[in-house]
Amino acid sequence: PWKPTDNGHIKSFNGLLRDECVNVKAYVSLADAREEIDAWRCDYHQVRLHTPSGHLTPSEVIIEGQDSQITKAAALLH
Repeated sequence: PWKPTDNGHIKSFNGLLRDECVNVKAYVSLADAREEIDAWRCDYHQVRLHTPSGHLTPSEVIIEGQDSQITKAAALLH
């Protein structure tokens, strides 16, 4: 896992990015490409539900994990 091609999760993400964003449109400039890719990335992380995470968005998984850590820390204090 030192190269993205050796990591299945990264390889899958890169394939989705290419299939759904990069290969779909001819960009007129680098700024245009960056804007479109950033919009796709935001949708992927904040809107799209992911099956492996129990149909949560990656952002929700992070928040849920933080809440869990806070609960565990609070339990240790009592």
